[in-house]
Amino acid sequence: MLTKWIMCLVLFIGCFELQCATLKSVTTTEIKRSHRSQPVNVSGKLARKTIVRLAFNIDGLVDKVNVQKGDVLAQGQLLATLDSREIRAKVQSATSAHKTALEDHQRISDLYNKNLLPLSEVQQSQNRLEAASSALEIAAFNESLSTIRAPMGGVVVEKLVEENELIKAQQTAFMIAVDENGWIVTVEVPDHDVVRMKIGDPATVTLSAYNSQTFDGHISEIAGQANAQGLFSVDVKLNQHQETFRVGYLASVEILPQDQQLYSYISLDSVVEVNQRKAKFFTIDRHSSKVTKRVLEVAFLTDDAIAVKAAMGEHEEVVTQGAEMLEDGEEVVVLEGL
Repeated sequence: MLTKWIMCLVLFIGCFELQCATLKSVTTTEIKRSHRSQPVNVSGKLARKTIVRLAFNIDGLVDKVNVQKGDVLAQGQLLATLDSREIRAKVQSATSAHKTALEDHQRISDLYNKNLLPLSEVQQSQNRLEAASSALEIAAFNESLSTIRAPMGGVVVEKLVEENELIKAQQTAFMIAVDENGWIVTVEVPDHDVVRMKIGDPATVTLSAYNSQTFDGHISEIAGQANAQGLFSVDVKLNQHQETFRVGYLASVEILPQDQQLYSYISLDSVVEVNQRKAKFFTIDRHSSKVTKRVLEVAFLTDDAIAVKAAMGEHEEVVTQGAEMLEDGEEVVVLEGL
């Protein structure tokens, strides 16, 4: 009888060892979870927030243009002037007409005081004097408008006028980006990203022109409607700047919306494949030792893991070594301590 029990035990152990020999061996690691803001990575160009258009307020011939596109401006700097010969002639003509009207009015007033002319003559001369005064004031004002000066510090974005060119009143001669509202990067983001953003969300701006140096910033403005491509314009304002900044520098921007969500982090060692932002990996049920194939959308990447938004168990494990050869529902042997 004892011999039969020993033989059964030997057979059972042999079958168990044979079964284990046919099962695939794997290692596992626990899924990590944490709340985090999913970054939005976009690109744009460095620009000034405020663009001002400058123009002459009178018609004329451009005499001098003193700046070029890209020049840095100081407040009050002279940008361009019109040929002043015609303007000076108009001022001289208006001055002469005003002098004549004034003398006539004085002469008529003296005659009226001597009862030699009626009051209506005095009133008419007064009207002529007022008209001449207005014409002189306008001519003098126009003379002051024969120059364009920078209203504040900034950068010339566009120069739209050349010397010896006839220019109309209110025709834009320069476009300048002024200093008062700082530097921004305007980026375009889709609706599923802009819905998570709000004014003040932090951002990091990387400028290739500065050897990928980074600058802190924040969202200063979000467009109220989408453009023709269905994207929303978002302005990221830099918190600090360099004196050598130039409009048009290429910038990479990482925005961190403050709506933190719960993410599960799957070790890169566990990922079998990634296709169209969907990652394939295997989780394991410790009770049955069976694996389950999971295919989930990747939210973002870290240095050593992918992040997914799908709900995962708090202590759920994923297969690391050996995952490439597994099938969904397959039973495996977990190697401990490796």
